[in-house]
Amino acid sequence: SYGGSGPLHLAGCSRGIGFKDIITFQFAAAFSAFGCTTADFMRRHSVSTQIDIGARASDDELQAFGAKVTTIWDDLTRAAVDEMVADGHALSKIKTVPFLMMRYTGQLEDVEVMAPLPAVRSADDMRKVIAEFEAVYAKVNHRVSRYGEAGFSITELGLIATADKVKPMLVKRPLGRSDPASAHKGVREAYIGGRWHKANLYEMDLLQPGHEVTGPAIIEHPATTLVVHPQDRVHVDEWTLLHYTHA
Repeated sequence: SYGGSGPLHLAGCSRGIGFKDIITFQFAAAFSAFGCTTADFMRRHSVSTQIDIGARASDDELQAFGAKVTTIWDDLTRAAVDEMVADGHALSKIKTVPFLMMRYTGQLEDVEVMAPLPAVRSADDMRKVIAEFEAVYAKVNHRVSRYGEAGFSITELGLIATADKVKPMLVKRPLGRSDPASAHKGVREAYIGGRWHKANLYEMDLLQPGHEVTGPAIIEHPATTLVVHPQDRVHVDEWTLLHYTHA
């Protein structure tokens, strides 16, 4: 359960559904943005093209098509890498992957294909690119729908440049005592399940691995609130994840 309101409604929303486990965590309020904040830095450059490759293209023709593709990839690589360097990324940390948008000639929809090699230097290299397209096409559609006799069209060439971002790491710690007294901070009235209860208050950031909280209780955090219904239980595991168990 995540988001600022996730822990607040966790008990009510999950009751009676039969989940194997119900988990929330101390940074639940920020988890909606987790993907944005931990995704690698990336630049994606592309240009429209119209490269039509005949079904029976000769080796010389395939090599010529490959030269066009490689020239465009090289230009896109320079542009993307220059931007990444300008953003402050070390050149040695930047990774690049070229891609193509391809279709069988005459079709209306493209298939995005990650290039199987960084440059197309020969007719055999071009055949590898075409083979990769056909493999991807077969996965997306079905292998019987392949139609190489129509030829192949490259309608877009692109380049993705990335640099790793530091990722958060969960720290595993030994389980301690179950008594959460060190995180207790008072008692207050709480309206749960249609009536008022005296609920123990706990500070979420002070809960440690091994602690168990039995409801009625309110586990507070500056950005969210976890409500523990009467007789329900929350225990903190060795990763400091909070597991909710219904009575």
